[in-house]
Amino acid sequence: MSSDKRFCALGFFDGVHLGHAEIMRQAAAGAAANGMTPTVVTFDRRPGKVVNRDNQLLLSPGRAKRKLIDTLFPGTEVVEIPFTEEFASKSPEEFIEGTLKKELNAAGAAAGEDFRFGFGAAGDAALLAKKLILSVVGTVTLDGERVSSTRIRKLFSDGDFAGALKALGHPLLLGGTVEHGDGRGHRIGLATLNLEFDPEQLYPKNGVYASAAEVDGKFFPAVTNLGHRPTFYEDGIFTNETHIIGECPDLYGKTVWVWLCAYLREERRFSSPEELAAQVGEDSRKAMHIFENGGCLPPQEKRG
Repeated sequence: MSSDKRFCALGFFDGVHLGHAEIMRQAAAGAAANGMTPTVVTFDRRPGKVVNRDNQLLLSPGRAKRKLIDTLFPGTEVVEIPFTEEFASKSPEEFIEGTLKKELNAAGAAAGEDFRFGFGAAGDAALLAKKLILSVVGTVTLDGERVSSTRIRKLFSDGDFAGALKALGHPLLLGGTVEHGDGRGHRIGLATLNLEFDPEQLYPKNGVYASAAEVDGKFFPAVTNLGHRPTFYEDGIFTNETHIIGECPDLYGKTVWVWLCAYLREERRFSSPEELAAQVGEDSRKAMHIFENGGCLPPQEKRG
């Protein structure tokens, strides 16, 4: 039976890649071994955004990160701390004694071997080990290289979507509330879900992707287009459109999670809406094949 003590995974976690997941996995193991509650302790913004005005885009902003943790590590609590200038000025000892032990009732923690905390990044694993049960997580590598958010951003930037997903360990998650579009897709038999743009989200390169749309725990095979719809617009705004393959329920106003699982092709201009519809039909056949073979489901769903 769990006590009211917490065993915390520590880090900003701008997503949940293989390295982050190992920290969370060891926190969950530590919690189980010591009768504690597994908890991910994260922040509401990148510490660098406050400390040095770093505006780097995120692999999984806010609610997408929570959704990933809920999916990959069900039963794990998430505590999001506001990272303010006042918080950034806390000493390492204040972070441990005040934030972790007093406010969160933490008795154990898991952190990467390079985890630093407190004013001037003066705190390290050695200090944590003096105050808490500590699990230090070594570097996670993939194909001989360290898994990191920086590496994954570079893979996305280079257009290596498959490589980026391999380092993430799951399809790329996009989420938002369905908005009304201009209705062009519906008029040619290709109704799409238009998801709101997230200014903090790192999107992969424009193009067409095989995907799965998750609504209320159900998964639908889909095709997602990221781009500017050149068939209809000379200079269109960026859109995140998803076409559910087969019968699509009415989802306006609902929260839809879109799991991007494979890059299919570049976005391009077609000579007519009919030519576009024919191509989307081909895209849908490829996406359905990937979906039916489990390629669009997050790992936890595959285990289920």
